[in-house]
Amino acid sequence: MEKANMSGLRGWVTAWRAAGPLLDEVKRREAGQVDLAATIMELTQAFRAALKACPPAATSGLVEQQRWLAGWRCKT
Repeated sequence: MEKANMSGLRGWVTAWRAAGPLLDEVKRREAGQVDLAATIMELTQAFRAALKACPPAATSGLVEQQRWLAGWRCKT
């Protein structure tokens, strides 16, 4: 690797080492402020909207995948 690239990589690693503990602290602080019940309600509404927009398929596709892969199987 070129010397300039190594220098940039070292700087990037150093920056993330410094930022990691700070980001962990932000995550801990924000997690303590979450209204879990409200979050679940919002996610439930989003999930229901997604189901309306893209209803699940009648099958998982596993049978079709197995049929497709069976064509690759060596015939002995």
